Amino acid sequence: MKKGILSFILLFTISLLCVEVASFIYISSIHKKIITPNEFFSKNKKFGSQEDCSWPEYISHHPLLNIRYKKTGKCQRPGINFDGLVDLNQNRNNENSFKILIVGGSVAEGLYESGLLERSLNERYVAPKNTSFSVVNGAIAAGQQPRQVVASLILGKDANLVVSLEGYNELFNMQDRFDINNPPQVWHELEEILLVNRDNSKAGLIIKLISSGLSDWVKAGLLRYSFSGAAIVQASAIINNQLDSNIEYKNHKRSDLDKKEFEQEYVEKYKDYIKAMHAISNSRGTKTIVFLQPVPLIGKRLTKRELQVSENSNYKEQYQKIINKLSELDVDGLSVVPLTMIFKDYEGELYDDQIHFLGDSLGKRILADAMADAIAKKLKLKNLEVEK
Repeated sequence: MKKGILSFILLFTISLLCVEVASFIYISSIHKKIITPNEFFSKNKKFGSQEDCSWPEYISHHPLLNIRYKKTGKCQRPGINFDGLVDLNQNRNNENSFKILIVGGSVAEGLYESGLLERSLNERYVAPKNTSFSVVNGAIAAGQQPRQVVASLILGKDANLVVSLEGYNELFNMQDRFDINNPPQVWHELEEILLVNRDNSKAGLIIKLISSGLSDWVKAGLLRYSFSGAAIVQASAIINNQLDSNIEYKNHKRSDLDKKEFEQEYVEKYKDYIKAMHAISNSRGTKTIVFLQPVPLIGKRLTKRELQVSENSNYKEQYQKIINKLSELDVDGLSVVPLTMIFKDYEGELYDDQIHFLGDSLGKRILADAMADAIAKKLKLKNLEVEK
């Protein structure tokens, strides 16, 4: 009997080793490099805490602003205000400052968190009426039009200037042939109920729930230290993404237009949103500047790693069309400023993925300075160096 038990233990151990080796090969082939379980799981940590929380678990729907961060429950972002947005000004008196509301998606939110735009303005330019510049946040990760219009209306009442940093997230619906005001991609992750629009939806929903549950179980247990656990989570993500990609918004997908007609209509609607932001600011006696954010595939010589993280991207032609058309709106007090060429003279590594910069990097500083220069030009600000 002892011999049988030992044989079973030996066979079981060999089986586990085989599974680990197979999982190691699978994970390495997916990521095209050798990656340890620790690297795999730490890659998806969010906000430096609550490492078992995925990004969608930090957010919930907002009745007007589309999404917001949760203030209660296990998965919370620190420093969140009443509107569910990151707010560094909650304990700061900025009543006598020149307030700039920044709206947009994750790049805008990250720039706000870094404080670099506010610092660049205060260190280089004289604020109107000799006050100081104060940047207020209206941006959130996954934000896309028409959220910026709503944010400028709701949050921009006390702002002296509204700036929007956008363009990349607005490409998603365009690439998928959805109307520009179609619900954003993040709703796929927030609402399982969307799966009812897919054929064989009940089976898909069950598969997704089992897959997500298994993934959460792995993350919470000892398997998170194994290649097998990493392989389960990776496979779960692929399954869920495939199910999500099959979701079709039957009321919004524009199959009635050919590609040229669709893109023309899309850009015209996009222009209407920009004009709406301008009209809101105009009614308040303030101004709006729309910055079309830099992207890896335009205006920068990419490093080997930047090429790897951008290799599946194919938005260059469509983004250039958006830039060309929206730039036509730079009249009558409305400024649309493309920033795609601000890295043309820099050959080092700036991007961490398809759109975000490396930490508190040089990329963010160059971006902040370029935006500050455009703001100064728009407002006819005096340069501090000249004043000295």
